[in-house]
Amino acid sequence: MCFFLDKMAPATIMPTLAAMPSRTDEAMGPPMLSILEKSVTMADPMTSTISLMTIKNNIGVNGAPAQIKLMWGLIMGVTSLVFTLTGGLDGIKIVKTIAGSPILIVGLAMMILFIVYIVKHGKSKEVQDMMVDRS
Repeated sequence: MCFFLDKMAPATIMPTLAAMPSRTDEAMGPPMLSILEKSVTMADPMTSTISLMTIKNNIGVNGAPAQIKLMWGLIMGVTSLVFTLTGGLDGIKIVKTIAGSPILIVGLAMMILFIVYIVKHGKSKEVQDMMVDRS
């Protein structure tokens, strides 16, 4: 896969774009707009979720105030921009690793605790009922 991305993709994409009737930079407009649209579409729910999680008494609240959403959107945008400008793709990979580590630890803890639960309560009626094939 890496060989394809490093050697083959540029070798096939660039001649294809050069053979198009319009200029290459004009041909890149629609794909870039599509990427921008998808990024904005994905960023809005992420900002809304984080904003809602950070307000007090958020039970039954439909959405966080616009000021909090704006603050979190700016924080995430500036952070992404800083890591992209200072480290390029390697900076983004570092952020992904840092952000993914706690999720990995929580996932491993859940798996271990599930195994412990099954070992302790495996013979109980409740667990046996959950494991019965109900088809």
